[in-house]
Amino acid sequence: MDAQRFDNLAKSLAGRLTRRNALRRAGATASATLLASAGVHTAPAAAQRRDEPVYTVIRRYTLDNSTDAVRAALQRGYIEAACGASGFIAYFTVEDEDGDFATVAVFRSQEDFEKFASAEANWIARNLGDLLPAPDEALSGDTYVYAGAAQTFRNTCPAESQQTTGSAPTTAPGAPTATAVALPTATPTPESCTGQGCVCSTGTRRPCDRGLICCPTTDVPGGPGVCQTREVCHPNQCVENGGACDPTCGADDACPSCCSNYCNDSGQCADAPAPPCTAEGCDCTTGTQSPCDAGLICCGTTGTPGGPGTCQTEAQCNAPCTGEGCACTGGVQGNCDAGLVCCQNGEPIPGGAGTCVAEAECSPAPCTSQGCDCNGGVLGACDSGLICCQDGVAIPGGAGTCQPEDQCAPPPCTGEGCACTGGVQGNCDAGLVCCQNGQVVPGG
Repeated sequence: MDAQRFDNLAKSLAGRLTRRNALRRAGATASATLLASAGVHTAPAAAQRRDEPVYTVIRRYTLDNSTDAVRAALQRGYIEAACGASGFIAYFTVEDEDGDFATVAVFRSQEDFEKFASAEANWIARNLGDLLPAPDEALSGDTYVYAGAAQTFRNTCPAESQQTTGSAPTTAPGAPTATAVALPTATPTPESCTGQGCVCSTGTRRPCDRGLICCPTTDVPGGPGVCQTREVCHPNQCVENGGACDPTCGADDACPSCCSNYCNDSGQCADAPAPPCTAEGCDCTTGTQSPCDAGLICCGTTGTPGGPGTCQTEAQCNAPCTGEGCACTGGVQGNCDAGLVCCQNGEPIPGGAGTCVAEAECSPAPCTSQGCDCNGGVLGACDSGLICCQDGVAIPGGAGTCQPEDQCAPPPCTGEGCACTGGVQGNCDAGLVCCQNGQVVPGG
């Protein structure tokens, strides 16, 4: 025990002593006082073996409910297991009317107790998790003053747990000896259990869910514990956010002395940062290592390497273009969205390259160039610079042909009876001559 803690305990004992205060007595020799309250009497000084101390662990709890259920569970399985542990000497519980409940475990050595501690924590978590809170105080040390009345403690361990072979350990007179046996278990705890009441190991990084800490069930550094809230494990003893972390806590790591169980980079207690969002739909940065969960990729939203993106499946990120105007292949199902067809030159195509367009729009473009059939009087029937012409005349209606405006004129009259000018070639059709007064005229 460190000097500061001993000093605080000494001050708490300075006033009037009650049974509640007696349970708070600390130090190696205090275990003898508690043993005496359970019926073990201190031996005369000449009988004390100061060179061979035993190891004693005292834990104090504040129970909200009756001790009956806790007492029954301890008698049902814990005592048998403790009696079978290597180096076990004695185990007691002390109760008072104010709700204090203390346990005293005596082992041959600290090494023997530490071998038992991990299995003990598992048993307590599985069988007393809802009944026994984390200890308000846990004291341990060597006990030099001890004795036992053989008659008082005869046959207090189950017969099947008592040691029958091997060398006997150094024990208090009359205390039973035993060989190691495994603690009984109730419901197996999955290895992934990290919720309140789950078994954990102190000193490990975030062994419990957010908002919980690994509350030690022994005073062994790195020993077992139970996942519990900070308030339950260390009432009124944790450092609030903004306070200095314990010097033993590393930056950006779990810190049991903090109420939040987390120490930030500045050495102050703070809420642990939320784990990064890496699921589908989460924001991410392209080009970074594993920014998304397995099976997802960081799909860029800007096309810039190293730019922002969203966690998506590869199929979602690289979805084919099937909307209007997208390139397509005729005859391939799902090439175009519903209501669109793969169209080429105004016709849906059974195969080959085309473009996704609305089905109603997939038809050949009307012919409006020179020489195309047209309907006079219809706007846009011919291209710009052309008119719908019929027999050399621009027609207001009816069928015609798209022609340049300067070419839309009646052809010259060269048939029989048409006026002509003698001597002009092509004035008259073949077989006809330009005639005046019954004579072929050379001119005029």
